[in-house]
Amino acid sequence: MQYTTTDENMQRMNAELQEMVAKRTMELVEANRSLSAEIGERKKTEEAFRISEKRFRDLANLLPQPVFEFDHNGDAVFLNLMSLDVFGYGTEDLEKGIKNIRQVIPPGEMDKFASDLAKLTRGERVAAAEYTLARKDGSTFPAIAFVSPIVRDGEMMGFRGTVIDITERKKTETVLLESEGKFRDLAEKSVAGVYLVQDDIFQYANAKFAEIFGYAVDDIAGKMQAEEAIHPEDWPLVKENLRKRLSGEIGSLHYEFRIFTRTGEVRHAEVYSSLTTYRGKPAVIGTLLDITDRRRAEEALRASEEKYRHIFENATEGIFQSTPDGRLLSVNPSLARMFGYASPEDLITNITNLGEQAYADQEDRHRLLKLLETHNRIEGFETQMIRQDGKRLWISINSHAVRLPGGELAHLEGTIDDITERKEMEAHLLQVQKMEAIGTLAGGIAHDFNNILGAVMGYTGLAKFKTRDEKIHPYLEHVLTACERARDLVNQILTFSRRKEHEKKPVLVTPLINETVKLIKSSLPAGIDVRLNLSPGPDTVMADATQIHQVLLNLCNNAAHAMRQTGGILTISLGREKMSAGRREYIPDLKEGPYLKITVCDTGHGIPSSIMDKIFDPFFTTKESGEGTGLGLSVVYGIVRNHGGAVRVGSEPGKGAVFDVYLPLTDAAGVQAKREPETIPCGCGHILIVDDEEPPATIVREMLASLGYDVTIRFSSLDALEALRANPDRFDLVLADADMPNISGINLAMQMLRIRPRLAVILTMGFSETMTEAEARQLGIRAFIMKPVSLSDLAQTIGRVLRETGNG
Repeated sequence: MQYTTTDENMQRMNAELQEMVAKRTMELVEANRSLSAEIGERKKTEEAFRISEKRFRDLANLLPQPVFEFDHNGDAVFLNLMSLDVFGYGTEDLEKGIKNIRQVIPPGEMDKFASDLAKLTRGERVAAAEYTLARKDGSTFPAIAFVSPIVRDGEMMGFRGTVIDITERKKTETVLLESEGKFRDLAEKSVAGVYLVQDDIFQYANAKFAEIFGYAVDDIAGKMQAEEAIHPEDWPLVKENLRKRLSGEIGSLHYEFRIFTRTGEVRHAEVYSSLTTYRGKPAVIGTLLDITDRRRAEEALRASEEKYRHIFENATEGIFQSTPDGRLLSVNPSLARMFGYASPEDLITNITNLGEQAYADQEDRHRLLKLLETHNRIEGFETQMIRQDGKRLWISINSHAVRLPGGELAHLEGTIDDITERKEMEAHLLQVQKMEAIGTLAGGIAHDFNNILGAVMGYTGLAKFKTRDEKIHPYLEHVLTACERARDLVNQILTFSRRKEHEKKPVLVTPLINETVKLIKSSLPAGIDVRLNLSPGPDTVMADATQIHQVLLNLCNNAAHAMRQTGGILTISLGREKMSAGRREYIPDLKEGPYLKITVCDTGHGIPSSIMDKIFDPFFTTKESGEGTGLGLSVVYGIVRNHGGAVRVGSEPGKGAVFDVYLPLTDAAGVQAKREPETIPCGCGHILIVDDEEPPATIVREMLASLGYDVTIRFSSLDALEALRANPDRFDLVLADADMPNISGINLAMQMLRIRPRLAVILTMGFSETMTEAEARQLGIRAFIMKPVSLSDLAQTIGRVLRETGNG
């Protein structure tokens, strides 16, 4: 710059200097202003950093996984609360907890960790590394560490990161390795597929993810659209969730949907996803698990639960679950119906304590609990319980105790079967067996007793027949009457035991009932009214009229005895019922078909339940001494059973008793039996008596001799057979005892008839189990005479047989 004069130059220079000073001053002012602003901004930045750091620490403490920061010496700079929890330190250890990285990384892992950290510092990529980490108590656990170095000016100042406890994953991998044996290296396989989605395209997929879909990794990453892999019906849901994740409307996401594999198979997947950034743009990253097997197992479990629920709801036996003190927790409909309730809810509501309200005997409840306490399980425990209507049920309980981990009894569960009908059947069977046993005994003694009674009757009859002294006749008549009563007693025993067979013919029952009523009316105490309710219809049964008459008499006499003090109404009814297995009235002892039902009902004192199972026992009676033998009902039972029928009894104390007699109906025309007058005809001819016992043979010989017959006795079947062989025409009639040793009377008769086919043979017997009179006639045996033998029966039978054979 040039000036024309010095002053001008000076002025100009001064002006320029002033201008420069002013400019510099302005620059300094501006610089000072900028510096002041910068200091303010720095303070704001520091405050923002402090707030940000606090926010970071607060957020880090909320994270469900450890977050940590250590300096270059390994000293702890920051640890969130989850770090303390994972490594076994409590919140009280917050200040004195993990001070150095060596507290959580065992010595054997430090070299590996240092090597990985050095690689990260150099910028090398290190995949998620697995380490064995240590807790405060010295125990270790496997984990994956995600670590990044803190580098400033090229120097590592420390490192920060997080760890994931993979103990459960390790266990799962071990199970997979042991069970499947397919994987050579667990490091190559992951239990979950990892993916990253951006712009609806899978930008990243790990090997497991590719495996789930049936593709290679290269076929998926950057190529496959998400829509291609998702079931069309589920794609709208997945697309909307992706949008919400990318827009930040929702946080992490966990849900299920269906996917397509490469082969077109539909499978079920479960995803956990979160928002991330990939190449500067929002993306969704997550894990995908193939849960198809789990879903199938759940569906199978649901089906199984439904099946067992169906079984539970429809089981015929009752099923229950209860607390030890008896409160019902769960019952099925069958149990509710068993106790008379409309629904399980009604039963649970009304029976608040099973032990106190339902058990008939509390001792049984205590015994059941004691057995369960000792054995944990009990089967077939029988007891009685009470229904809603007060009726008692016999039940069988199968139960077991469910215990808590500590061994305490949590609850009881099991099944309850209504065995009332079975118990009744067992009681009935026991009654039958008891009667069969007594019947066997009765049949055993009948033979000997009849022989003794026969001698008394025979000699008494002979004495009466031969004596001319009319003064002695009444005494002999009393003896014969006593003998007849004794004979009737034996017949009752044999009838009860079914040892005495009677010829059955079609019999009309209505006339028998009318005859019985006429007979008993004269002997009934005053105050007892007899009523008949005989419905018209078929009333013919195959029976012995005398025995049916005896049944009616015994039942009516018992009914009258029950009302002898208070009076009442004796009702005899006649009806019909058809027995079939599906009917409520069905009696298992009876064959299916039509039955005549005779009902004898009284309004007397009734039968106590304590003796109900004994009333048909022989010699059991509630009458005073001398008022009865105790054979009345047992005879009824025996006669009815012998006729193919059954007896059913119903009674309540104070409300009388009802006896129902069922007899099979027949289509045959019924007749009414008539008694023939008693006569003692004499005769002639030679009779062979065969009996292994001398007393009965001797008395019969005396009786026959008094009637005009010639008599020969043989005390052995073999001797009698030899006598006939020696002279086949010598005898006009053979009178043989059916029950003899060596050769029975029946076999003896058959052998004799081979020698002389038209020989008249009569058998005497106490009872017949194996042969009826019709069967005997087919074999050639002319007649049976039941012991004890009276003079009248003997005379009439022998006279009839001799006339039939032409030998008389």
